[in-house]
Amino acid sequence: LVGGHVVTSPPAVLDVPTVDAAADAQPGAAPNGDGVLVGRVLRVELLSTWGDKYYVGLTEVELLDAEGNVISVPKENVRCVPADLNIIPGYNGDDRTADKLLDGTRVTEDDHHMWLAPWQYSG
Repeated sequence: LVGGHVVTSPPAVLDVPTVDAAADAQPGAAPNGDGVLVGRVLRVELLSTWGDKYYVGLTEVELLDAEGNVISVPKENVRCVPADLNIIPGYNGDDRTADKLLDGTRVTEDDHHMWLAPWQYSG
């Protein structure tokens, strides 16, 4: 129950298309000869919260290449399921959306640089 509405969802999922590190990379991820994962989509499943029964959130996702350099990912390439609090019927205007995961602000307590979504996982 979130904001008076029942929200059923799988674990929170974040899909981020990544840069192909090899021409023959298959969808998903597979280790290359150096033990580095290569692929087209990075999928992160959040399996728990820090104790909150109703919400899950993150402040930043940062992808690095094999040399430790930041990989630039366009904000429109990030998809979260559930998307954010704005999926709750009658609730809109919350700016804690998925694009905040790539806004460059990693350590913060400022809600304007966070993603927050309803949480309901019984798995």
